[in-house]
Amino acid sequence: MMTTAVKRALIIGNDSYEGKKRLESCINDAKDMSEALNLIGFHVKMKTDLPYMGMDIVTNRFIKSIRPGDLALFYFSGHGSQFEGKNYLKPIEDVQQSEDEHILGIDAQKLIMDMHQRRPRLVIFILDCCRNVLLQPPARMKHFFSVKSARMKDGLTAMQAPPATIIAYPCAVDTSTLAGTVEDNSLYTCFLLRNIVLPIEVEKMLKKTALEVQKATDINE
Repeated sequence: MMTTAVKRALIIGNDSYEGKKRLESCINDAKDMSEALNLIGFHVKMKTDLPYMGMDIVTNRFIKSIRPGDLALFYFSGHGSQFEGKNYLKPIEDVQQSEDEHILGIDAQKLIMDMHQRRPRLVIFILDCCRNVLLQPPARMKHFFSVKSARMKDGLTAMQAPPATIIAYPCAVDTSTLAGTVEDNSLYTCFLLRNIVLPIEVEKMLKKTALEVQKATDINE
């Protein structure tokens, strides 16, 4: 029996990080992205302010929902971190659980690969992250990744894109994104929302968004 390809999207926005890491626009980003994607025919699941287990559950459910030939889009607005060449999407738990332990979060590269294994027609993977790099080696690697005495700096590492996969960041690899907002959205998502409804190819739309973000950044420096 033939099945009809579907445009599926999972949108996650995390604002309520513990301590001084709280963000202000990520839930608005998620809501507005969900509305925009609904308008262009996506079946959207949106979740906000998720702990680690919540992120793990919803991402796995989304992966299982993908059928061969689908267009699968994942969007995350929140904190991210880099460690040993991998990017992690951070849950809302305090990144510093104790004096010397840090939770990294969801492995972004593994998430892409798991989506790709479901044989969608195209994977679009968008990360609008405020991010940090964890430099120290991990004390242990369990379901919750822990790092002892971690030191941090800005930057995301490049990720491998399988065939038929597009990965988008708000800025260049190993540089930081702007913390500021435009209206109720992050700078990147503000431009993305303007462009995602345009009748142009996905890659051209994302390149247009990146150029507009860069121009806006240059003006404000």
